[in-house]
Amino acid sequence: INNLEFFSKASISILEACKNVGITLPRFCYHELLSISGNCRMCLVEIENQEKPVASCVTEIDSNMCIGVDSPFVKKARQNVLESLLLNHPLDCPICDQAGECDLQDQAKEFGNSHSRFFYSKQTVEDKYCGPLIKTIMTRCISCTRCVRFADEIAGINFFGTLNRGVNTEIGSYVIKLFDSEISGNVIDLCPVGALTSKPYAFKSRPWELKVSDSIDVTDSIGSNIYVNYKENNIIRILPKSNSEINDIIISDKARFCYDGNTYSRIGTVYVKNTVDNSYTVSTWKDLFLNLNSFVGKASSKFVLFFNEDIDLDTLIYIKKIKNFINTKISLFNINTIYKNRNLFLQPSMQLSDVVNNIDELSIFLGCNLKLEASILNARVKFKYKNTFLKNFVIGNTFDTNIPSTFVCLNIVTFLKIIEGRCIQISQNFFRSVTCFIFIGKAFADRIKTLNNIINFIKNFYPNIFISEISISSNSDGLRWLGINKFGSKKKRTGIFLGIKETNFLQSIAIFFKDCFLISSHKTFLNLLPGFILPAKTMFESDYKYLNIEHRPQSTKSSIINFLESRKYDTILKSLFNFPKKDSSLWYNHIIELINYPDIFSSIDSKKSLLVLLEKEISLKETLVFKYPIKDRIKNFY
Repeated sequence: INNLEFFSKASISILEACKNVGITLPRFCYHELLSISGNCRMCLVEIENQEKPVASCVTEIDSNMCIGVDSPFVKKARQNVLESLLLNHPLDCPICDQAGECDLQDQAKEFGNSHSRFFYSKQTVEDKYCGPLIKTIMTRCISCTRCVRFADEIAGINFFGTLNRGVNTEIGSYVIKLFDSEISGNVIDLCPVGALTSKPYAFKSRPWELKVSDSIDVTDSIGSNIYVNYKENNIIRILPKSNSEINDIIISDKARFCYDGNTYSRIGTVYVKNTVDNSYTVSTWKDLFLNLNSFVGKASSKFVLFFNEDIDLDTLIYIKKIKNFINTKISLFNINTIYKNRNLFLQPSMQLSDVVNNIDELSIFLGCNLKLEASILNARVKFKYKNTFLKNFVIGNTFDTNIPSTFVCLNIVTFLKIIEGRCIQISQNFFRSVTCFIFIGKAFADRIKTLNNIINFIKNFYPNIFISEISISSNSDGLRWLGINKFGSKKKRTGIFLGIKETNFLQSIAIFFKDCFLISSHKTFLNLLPGFILPAKTMFESDYKYLNIEHRPQSTKSSIINFLESRKYDTILKSLFNFPKKDSSLWYNHIIELINYPDIFSSIDSKKSLLVLLEKEISLKETLVFKYPIKDRIKNFY
């Protein structure tokens, strides 16, 4: 390459070989995640003894091949290609949201000509409708077909396609409809020009005005890595951060567009409710804790602490510490889980990269709608399906999947028969497959008292099978590791609602509490209950730690200043329940140490651990509910 000799892996393209040795070739249609189309012709290179330049993205390397990537011949070819791409491209860079990070802009400056020979009228294309998230200006489109290949190969829906021929070619959806995909927003990043941009981001800022911080997505259990772009104290947009082990370079639409919730319906100050006229008075943290010192310290004070599976790990650890100190005075209740201690971190979880690399023969979705519950993992499995002979079976509930699969049944008993080999056609696939993956969904797990009974039952028949429970919340695995108990008391107590969402269940039990503490970042119906409202920080305003689906500890990063007087969840709890520091032996403060040495801590039992529950179970079938079919836990993805 350019008279320098390199050794390279065989059977790869010239473009990939150049990328591996640090030589960057211009391109528009080529992308690492997508198949190769070779239609932009921007990556032209010169090969010795060949008359014409060749597209490097579709040409494989050969031994002793001599390549020129910046010869005068190649430079002139790139100028001509760019000139043809810009024939009908509008000159609207000053009003384009892609300006400043546009591949066409950068490459036109680097490889283009200073003038154009074209003097006819430019052609225009009608804008297409893609929904409320994606803004289209199709006159800017250069027909690189990245969006077409992404929708077909990764998103799994045939939304985009090419219309007409020759100079009249344009990208369209054939019929006017919604781009109905959980990862549709990724076409905004894939588009190398300003044809597809973000509607919420339109005309808000320029890329050079934004500051960037690293963080993670907390809208699901995958924990995708993201970049948070903010200006002053406002979050402007969220972009994916490349991580080959978790999310590659794609994120879900919930992760991409959830930032507007950081502004609306926020609780910013401390409120105390007057029991006489049910009005709220604004207070301060200092006045609040002065009045609560005697209240919390009373011997008769009994509390019920409600929380969900989106609470960060530091807060959960302090909740466990509170339980260890005042076990008889406080009850803990997770509103997302029906059964107590159904999985106490007993089974090691596989890395997502291992799942994607090894899933090539058989996969079973057991009450799991992977498309809604873990859309990033679903996209990676879909991408794997394209290159292998993967067989997929769905058991427990029907759903609209973008991975071709076979629906088996709604009945859990039939699944047990399949495992035991009594359903010949499907059971044969189990016995013949070397690698088999079972994805257990939240809908199925909530029907089982002790999920490890099912896992042990399957392992008895197939020791080499891989089983992964798909959670729908950001810190479900961290909460299972703590082993929180179920709430069963209806006595008059003080309720502490920690970052919970509105549910019918909470509305029905709210009457049992004489006083309430609502610790939340946003307003809910619990504002109507008597007691105190305490403002908390969001994931964009503080460093919160989470355990994702593969038990990987990750942390959000504080990007903006906290909203008014809001504080972290664990800081508020430490102020309410302040204990002496002699309790360091009761809990392990260093979560990283526990993650690095899981074998040392795997046998730790609590008073009501899962191991005790397993011994009390008489048979597997007593833990199952046969009567009703499984229903999806997520009705609306957004």
